[in-house]
Amino acid sequence: MDTNSTAAIALRASRRATKTFALISVVTCLAVTGFAAAVHGVTEAAATQPVTATGGDEVPAASTTAPADNAAAPADNAAAPAPMPAPAVADANTPIAALLRELANGKFDRIVGGKNNRPAFDAYYAAHGYAPIWITDGEFNERAAAALAYLRQVDADGLDPADYPVPNISASVSDPAALAEAEMRLSASVVTYAHHASVGRVHWSRVSSSILYEVKPPAPAAVLAAVADAKDVAATLGGYEPQAPNYIALKAKLADLRAAPGKAPIPNGPAPKIGAQDDRVPALRERLGLSGDGTTYDKALADAVKKYQQERELKVSGLLTTASARIT
Repeated sequence: MDTNSTAAIALRASRRATKTFALISVVTCLAVTGFAAAVHGVTEAAATQPVTATGGDEVPAASTTAPADNAAAPADNAAAPAPMPAPAVADANTPIAALLRELANGKFDRIVGGKNNRPAFDAYYAAHGYAPIWITDGEFNERAAAALAYLRQVDADGLDPADYPVPNISASVSDPAALAEAEMRLSASVVTYAHHASVGRVHWSRVSSSILYEVKPPAPAAVLAAVADAKDVAATLGGYEPQAPNYIALKAKLADLRAAPGKAPIPNGPAPKIGAQDDRVPALRERLGLSGDGTTYDKALADAVKKYQQERELKVSGLLTTASARIT
């Protein structure tokens, strides 16, 4: 596995390590990768009080104090017919909120991760009248754009943006059903990210069975309340990442490694079977030190891939999987 991938995995696993494990992790990664592995410094963020979501920016309440001069209006004006009231315009978020109420009935279970996760999301939405967080007046708001932008760059912390799918938030999406589904998709991805950032993408037992690091992830309702009330969504989401100096140092090292010139990675693609043709074969042979011509994924190449997988403690299959394609 290349140093770049090792750094990314160290970032993911580091959130689960204890302070006692910190020194061991640093020494181990110094020996294996040449740089210190960061560990999660446990810090407690100030609790964010839930707020009532309005579906957008807060609008100051209209003043109820009548102008003082009204009582002195000329008598002639008293006989003038009263102006017709403006037609009431329904909030464009109303039909979306009505659809979000189906969250309690399981409509969005496939998005939030099943019926077991449903109550955690419903706890926030039910308490706020099912008002959307990411939509204002029937359109995606700046809060949604900021969340999408943040989730697309979490690879800086060794995470994979693909783990946090984001919806299409263009103005072309106007159907209430599509907007309600997009609302829940973005909420689910934000909650998943906060979970991974806080307690780790890689379970601590995969680092060592002798580690016990029981840190609870933030409750989904608390995460949603925090972003709903945030003036800076990126800063709020970034606050779920570890803030320990050694973690920040490892993150900076990962950025340096990615910026350094080197061999281009082997592109991802379907895993070829033995005898199949694949344009990646010549580059794969070169990386593994094999001779040969053509683009046939032969048995010799499959055996070399299998050996690589065994040495890196990857799933041994002999197939060119996504993880195996990171050969340098």
